[in-house]
Amino acid sequence: MEQGLRTGVTQMEKNAKNTPKKNMPSLGAGRRRVYRITAIVSVVVMVLVVLGVNVLAHVLDDKFNWRVDMSERQYYSISDTTKKILDELDQDVYVYTLYTKGREDTRVVELMRTYDAYSDRFHYENVDTTLNPGFTAEFDPQGEGIEAGSLIVTNASRTLYKVYSVFELYSIDPTGTYVYTFNAEARVTSAIVYIQTGVAYTVKLLAGHSEYTKEQLSELVIALSSLNYEVETYDSTISTEKLDPEYDLLMVVSPGEDLSTAEYESIKEFLENGGNAIFLMDYVIFNPSTGYTQIVVDDLKNFNALLMMYGLNVNKDYIIGGDSAKL
Repeated sequence: MEQGLRTGVTQMEKNAKNTPKKNMPSLGAGRRRVYRITAIVSVVVMVLVVLGVNVLAHVLDDKFNWRVDMSERQYYSISDTTKKILDELDQDVYVYTLYTKGREDTRVVELMRTYDAYSDRFHYENVDTTLNPGFTAEFDPQGEGIEAGSLIVTNASRTLYKVYSVFELYSIDPTGTYVYTFNAEARVTSAIVYIQTGVAYTVKLLAGHSEYTKEQLSELVIALSSLNYEVETYDSTISTEKLDPEYDLLMVVSPGEDLSTAEYESIKEFLENGGNAIFLMDYVIFNPSTGYTQIVVDDLKNFNALLMMYGLNVNKDYIIGGDSAKL
């Protein structure tokens, strides 16, 4: 019997060897399948996480006005000064951008949404003037036209307002190819102060005597705008408008020619009535584009006469040094 059992076992082993294997996956194939499944699950989980974060961000933004500025240079954030001004608002302020649908400026739109999220008194809306061409009429009493891309800040009754073009929201080089700075916050916050107080203080840059122009003083203009000043050019050689001692500040930057007698009398009256002025005077002007130094020949007697009202005088001094790094 034992011999028969051994023979039977031997025959079963032979049969097993001769029988083809069916659907018997290898160990390596099993591992690859597990890896593929794991990878697919990981991708699905990651997509769900990203979608969840985006949905949560929109929910928080819409429901609780929670916004996070993820831009590299914090374009969409507002300063503590702006926050303080918004906190003190006792009336509603309305801001309208004039972008054609699909051609919005992301920087401006997102910044306005940040204002809107911070204060319940601030309301923002974009108006497509191709669909609503009459919208700007009440903000353009002279009928000069308000171009697309502009921004309007106004009160509820629309009796007080400021209109800024795209060239005022950005500092752009004269060729229009390079943007120096993004000025939208300074402009909008300045307008909010005007809406809140009804008062606009203006820096008048004197022109007509070879002074530095507003365009050449772009960084100064931006700094003054951030302090809630309007900055305008005032050409006293042709202007019939008198300076307002209460709301105007006269700024004179490096004139190369003197005032006429009539101009002198007008500015003297402005100062005597309590007006304020800043004089930045020199007799030696260096032109960095040409590398030439120019000496002002005119004695600028009328300018000096105004300064002498305060016991000041400008000397014709010239400092020469050998270290160009100290120029």
